[in-house]
Amino acid sequence: MSIQYFGCELVKDKSFNDNEGNERFRFKITSDKIDRIGDKIIPNGIDISDYLQNNIVLYNHDYETIIGNSIISMSENGKEMYADAYFDEESDISKRVKRQIQKGTLKAASIGLRVLETTQREPTVSEQALINAVPWVKKVTDITKSQLIEWSVVTIPMNPDAMLTRAIQKGIDTIDIDLMKKSFIGDVKMENENTIIEKAGATLSKTNMSDLTEAARLINKVLDSAMKEPDENVPQDEKSLESDVAKIAELTNQITEMETEKVMLNKKINELELNVKNMEKDLQFTNLLKGI
Repeated sequence: MSIQYFGCELVKDKSFNDNEGNERFRFKITSDKIDRIGDKIIPNGIDISDYLQNNIVLYNHDYETIIGNSIISMSENGKEMYADAYFDEESDISKRVKRQIQKGTLKAASIGLRVLETTQREPTVSEQALINAVPWVKKVTDITKSQLIEWSVVTIPMNPDAMLTRAIQKGIDTIDIDLMKKSFIGDVKMENENTIIEKAGATLSKTNMSDLTEAARLINKVLDSAMKEPDENVPQDEKSLESDVAKIAELTNQITEMETEKVMLNKKINELELNVKNMEKDLQFTNLLKGI
């Protein structure tokens, strides 16, 4: 399964110093409340064991941009998970992110989960209002088991690709791209090719919007073809759609495997770097003994 991203937020007035005197910032990574696309993560079902072995904080989900580390904790009632982030300021990005968080101009984050188990159900009365606000979502998806891969400080907490992925998994027959864009960024007007749309915390260029529209068109084409009864009179080349869908699924699995391998390689690199540092210390100690 691929990594899916969910928005999280900086907890206001929660800057504090840890036991070593490092300033940390508390983020609410997730809670058991339904989000805007009908997903409800069960915090107690999140496996954090792998993350604890390499508890880094990224910027915009870029595996090459490490800006600090974090300590994970759970609320007493088990309904909220927190991450206390420390920014090492070893890079310009880490310094900038820390300053912007301190000034309050940067406060969005996104958690990357590998979803392992889900169940679908009808929304409760209190959840129905959110469901009604997103017409293409029909049911609530409880994410009962998942694995924490990473979390990032981001400029945009949720992207339309994540919305599209979840929409397909919810079994929607047709994706209304205009409705999706309106729900995600509100009513907007494009003045020229270089116009940047900013609405409700989202930023999309016209090019990205075009890509989103094309993606939705292709998805609708696949869904429409999949719902039709097979026709023996249809030429063989048009029957290749099922094969194409299988290839897409295979590629998705390959990408997921590559993502997992990359995470494991990063862990091994960190372990090797630690071993090298320990060897350097041993060598220094040995040289010191030689000089005595």
